[in-house]
Amino acid sequence: MAYCSKCGTQLSDGEKFCPKCGNPCGDISYNTTEEGSSKSRKPLFITLAILVVFALIGGGWYFWNNQSKDYSLEGLAKVINNYDYLDNFYEGMARVTKGDKIGFIDKMGNEVIPCKFDPLEMDANLNFSNGLALVCKDNNVFYINKKGEKAFPFNYDWTCGFSEGYAIVEKGEKYGFIDTSGKEIVPCIYDYVNSFSDGMAAVIKDNKYGYIDTKGNLVIPITLEGIDEMGEASAFREGFAQIEKEGKVGFIDKSGKVVIPCKYNSASYFWDGMSIVTNGGKYGYIDTNGNEVIPCKYDSAAPFSEGLAFVSIGEKTWSIDKNGNEVFACPYSDVSMFNEGLARISKQNANSTIAGFIDRNGKEIIPCAYVTWHDFSEGLVAVSKDGIKGYVDKNGKSTFDYLSEETKASILAKIKREEQEQKRLEEEERRKWEEENKPSNRFYSFIENGSYVWEASVPHGAVKGNIDALYFEPVNKAAGKVSLVCFSSDFTSFSLKWSGNGNYTINDNAIQFHVKNPLVNISEADNDEWSETYMMIIENEGDGVRLVSEKTNQIFTQKTKHIDNPMTKYK
Repeated sequence: MAYCSKCGTQLSDGEKFCPKCGNPCGDISYNTTEEGSSKSRKPLFITLAILVVFALIGGGWYFWNNQSKDYSLEGLAKVINNYDYLDNFYEGMARVTKGDKIGFIDKMGNEVIPCKFDPLEMDANLNFSNGLALVCKDNNVFYINKKGEKAFPFNYDWTCGFSEGYAIVEKGEKYGFIDTSGKEIVPCIYDYVNSFSDGMAAVIKDNKYGYIDTKGNLVIPITLEGIDEMGEASAFREGFAQIEKEGKVGFIDKSGKVVIPCKYNSASYFWDGMSIVTNGGKYGYIDTNGNEVIPCKYDSAAPFSEGLAFVSIGEKTWSIDKNGNEVFACPYSDVSMFNEGLARISKQNANSTIAGFIDRNGKEIIPCAYVTWHDFSEGLVAVSKDGIKGYVDKNGKSTFDYLSEETKASILAKIKREEQEQKRLEEEERRKWEEENKPSNRFYSFIENGSYVWEASVPHGAVKGNIDALYFEPVNKAAGKVSLVCFSSDFTSFSLKWSGNGNYTINDNAIQFHVKNPLVNISEADNDEWSETYMMIIENEGDGVRLVSEKTNQIFTQKTKHIDNPMTKYK
């Protein structure tokens, strides 16, 4: 009998191809023994086939769990000790820092772009967007691609990163847009612009706004009012933008037509087909047709995301679906919108706020064990635990699972050294501040740039309303000219108490003037040689100091710079 050498199927006489697998019958094997005298080869082929199937299943499982993922927690765990900061991943790249230098890693832990860029002080998106990231080097701001190469020349005063393929740029206090090649598609002619959203961008001139499309065409004229306190207008989202009329809010569509009348006290952007609106201090939801599908009855409400939203009345918080039905109670102190199937939750422990994540059923998928203010992005979230930075995936697996005890000890030792250095710097700064703010040092600093006059009301017992003025003109830190003059309340007359050159000494909180042979408005012929010693307490006061007389308890407050001649009428 003949059998197919490939699959073991028994072949009939005259067949040219195996009826099961199509193998040519020229490639056959024969069983020349009598039936029962020897085992057929067919069971052998079946066994081999079973082994192949299991091998394929096992290999597929390994591939799915190890090779099909676009990230490696193990790879990331090997490099986290190299960085002082880890950001979320955007377009497969995460911003990291070493000291004050910025670079980027990929999801396998490879440092794709070395940490060589400087901190960027402008308020801008520093992550990759539309294949580009904004960086700074040697005070020059420019965009790089994912190879770390300069993408194009950048000759603008400001930008905020790309959105929908376009970035706002500023030149000479006017705003426009460039595309990802650096081409200026909208010239810098507007007082301000918003980033593109939903294919539209608000442009502002003379405190009114309209909208352009991605070609720069003005599709809604600049006639709308209601710019917010930040100088921005509403963005389009899900086909609608907010407008305001007589203190009420409604919505327009992309043609500029009012599709939802201005009748709400406030309204959010549309998220997941729903907008939060308020009436009478309560929150509810409308759909894109303007129907109030969930009444305004909540004390607070969050936007819908992935079909759910969080609302609260009093101390109770829960999630609802788009019909307003309660899905699950939310006992957490804080909760974010759902993103990639999970919502971030927060709990307060003894030392800090710790976060975890729940699924759409309210189940705590990732326990509250991390510190993070991020939501999931591209399957991972940047977190820290016990001071160690890392990443967690949506299954709750993390880079911490791959850290050896030796590595953990090394990281914690590094953290401790950094904390000690920070405390040392803070203590040094504190001591420096205390030294600089000693009344004596502040007094020296205060009078460095010129002479000053302090004035004080004459204490009870003297002529009511009179003003004593103390003039001080330092020559150096030991000598100077000082005068004490009493003016009438209307400044029509004055009397010189004493005036002259002399020495002064200062300790931590007091100054002592010592004037020999002072000029006085008294006539004592036998008083050929005498001295006046005047002691005053120095106290801090705002950005300056004030003087308090030990003799009279008068408080002299600095008034103005000293006039050249203290005998001139003081005004």
